[in-house]
Amino acid sequence: MSENELLIAALKYATAGWKIHPCRLDKTPYLKDWPGKATSDPDQIREWWSKWPDASIGCATGEASGMWVLDADLPDGPPEIERMKLPRTLTQQTGGGGFQYFWNSNGTEIRNSARKVGPGLDVRGNGGYVILPPSKHPSGGQYTWILKKKIADAPEELVQKAAKPPAPERDRSREQGRDEGE
Repeated sequence: MSENELLIAALKYATAGWKIHPCRLDKTPYLKDWPGKATSDPDQIREWWSKWPDASIGCATGEASGMWVLDADLPDGPPEIERMKLPRTLTQQTGGGGFQYFWNSNGTEIRNSARKVGPGLDVRGNGGYVILPPSKHPSGGQYTWILKKKIADAPEELVQKAAKPPAPERDRSREQGRDEGE
């Protein structure tokens, strides 16, 4: 894979409106404030890949790019996905052998979480990012698209499992007791 191939792919993702940023092979961002700097601006992306030509392609998830990702890690994640019988959506195989399923953001706040949805399943939403093909993985593997399809809407049950829990309601009766000198 040529470094130019990474730049071409990064620019293609940016054209789709995804917010891109460069990452090291170990998946850590080159940029300290990557959430504030991830961009779809082709000139900025060209500048970054001229500085780091072998950079992995990081993509901000959540509202920034209009999608969130369900990450199925080995060994527990893929069987859990099978049980869920999810609709088909844009899917990649990670360089480590797991799978990532891309879902449209629908206005529900979805943040990063680990194993909240199920065993071996992580969520990358607001404040998170994923690495995109054709980036390499620290294991020596490569990220690849295995189902190139329009990003689907996630089933409501999955959205609810992945969504930020509502803030707990305050117990007003206790507050009233304090106000009354109890």
